[in-house]
Amino acid sequence: MSFTCLDIDECGTNTDNCHVDANCTNTKGSFYCTCHTGYSGDGVLCEGKIILQFMKKANSRMGHSNWSDAELANIAFLCLVTKLQVAPFAI
Repeated sequence: MSFTCLDIDECGTNTDNCHVDANCTNTKGSFYCTCHTGYSGDGVLCEGKIILQFMKKANSRMGHSNWSDAELANIAFLCLVTKLQVAPFAI
């Protein structure tokens, strides 16, 4: 007699506990979560959306609505590191 263990894809069945701003990766017997680019945390809790919302609004107003979250996060990071100033406007 032999037994076979079947893997349950928690990501595919939406039984994972990953944050809405995280990716779920299935592994044999488990899964793990990683925050999207521009967010930080353990994948169950991810923070950083406020800066991305601001960058998305700025992106849209500049006519570049096709930039990805990763590109916007890189722009925000460069502005913080180089201390560039962005003209303020209401979001």
